[in-house]
Amino acid sequence: MSAKKRQQTMAKFMREQAVRERRMLKRQRKEETAAAARIAKAEGLTAPEEGEATVPPEAPADPS
Repeated sequence: MSAKKRQQTMAKFMREQAVRERRMLKRQRKEETAAAARIAKAEGLTAPEEGEATVPPEAPADPS
């Protein structure tokens, strides 16, 4: 038995295209945010993240 070839409807094609575009835009926003965070961190403009040391590297951690 051969499978019937059914033409894809324009509505389905348009829905799939919209999903692809949304995913692409979301990926771009995520990459831009990550790049901005890396730049800000490199310049020292952000507060330390959770789990990072709050003591500057020059200061001794234990004064005794």
